[in-house]
Amino acid sequence: MMSKRYKTELLDLLDGDKKFNSITHVLYMDVDIVIAEPLKSFVGYVQGMSRMLSQPSYSQYQSWMLMFEEQGAAPERRFGNTVYHGGVLGLHRKRSRGCLAEWQKLFDDRERFPDRDQKALYYMLYMNETLRAKCEVVRLDHRPYLLMPSKKTMESGETSTFVHVTNGYRAEKIRDALQADYYRCLARVDEEYAMSMNRFEVIVEDR
Repeated sequence: MMSKRYKTELLDLLDGDKKFNSITHVLYMDVDIVIAEPLKSFVGYVQGMSRMLSQPSYSQYQSWMLMFEEQGAAPERRFGNTVYHGGVLGLHRKRSRGCLAEWQKLFDDRERFPDRDQKALYYMLYMNETLRAKCEVVRLDHRPYLLMPSKKTMESGETSTFVHVTNGYRAEKIRDALQADYYRCLARVDEEYAMSMNRFEVIVEDR
């Protein structure tokens, strides 16, 4: 869980170096996100969303973050509210600070939130009115930008801007050979070279 806390420090890291002073927006991705399509369309989309949120009609938002809705399983779904995917974040240099600061405080509460960033975020958005007033999560449309690959999408070769690689419960349902071939194609690695280097062995995490 502590490694996931680092994303809440992104804007503080930028502040530590003057050469980053001109940066106004930040895109965060988890380490297991593969960029499979050009980013130009998504960057334009995020910039447009940011301009919209800068309008007076959204002035009630003290702070905001841009996030995709979770496409995989999440325990919080049983409560009926939108669950957000923490693997990709769109952040504004000034307007996202409040959200990150409050989320970070919950990360540090290891007793209540020991293992899942989504659980802490869900609490902030739906279970604490004080925190809810301090942060607004604005949903990004996941199509065509986010894909949680399944057996069906791997067999069809479907991609998106961001493909969330998995070695958990979804991977257990997909043949290793199919996964290896799919990710090799995403990485645009020649099959003969990949096999000779033995770089595409699929490792499924034991649960």
